[in-house]
Amino acid sequence: MERELWPTLYRYVRITAREVHQKYVQIQPWIIVTTMLWAALHDRPVSWACDSRNWSTTRLKPLRIPSQPTMCRRGDSVATGLFWKQLEQHLRQTNDPALIAFVDGKPLPVGGNSKDPDAHWGRGAGGKAISCIRFGRTASCPKPGK
Repeated sequence: MERELWPTLYRYVRITAREVHQKYVQIQPWIIVTTMLWAALHDRPVSWACDSRNWSTTRLKPLRIPSQPTMCRRGDSVATGLFWKQLEQHLRQTNDPALIAFVDGKPLPVGGNSKDPDAHWGRGAGGKAISCIRFGRTASCPKPGK
C-alpha cells in the first residue's frame, strides 16, 4: 500500500511546499513533514526515517534527510504546523481516489482472558498471542467523520 500512496502524498507535499517557505533555515518545513509522513506510512519511528538507508526504495525523497535532533526541535514548530495545516487543506480539496481513507484491519493483540469471540491464538512478538481484527472499513473522502 505504501508504494501506491507515497507518490500521491509526495506530490501534494511538493505542491504545498511552493506556498509555505521559511526564511533562515537550512531544512524547510516540507522536508520535516515528508520525513514524518515516510515514518508514519511505514509504521516506524521518526528516527528510522532519519536514516537515508531507509529511503532506498524510492526516488521521491528530499535531497537532504534531517537528523533526529532536527526533527525533535522542528517537528512541532510554528512553520511545520502551518505547513501541516496547508497540506491538510490541499488533501481535503482533492477527490483523488488514491486518498480514500481506510482502516486496513491489522491484528490487534488482546489480553489472554479476552471473551471476544473473534479473538484467536496465533504468533505474536516474542511468542504466542491472542489477536483480533476489529474492523476494515472504507470511506469515500479523506475528511474525518464523513
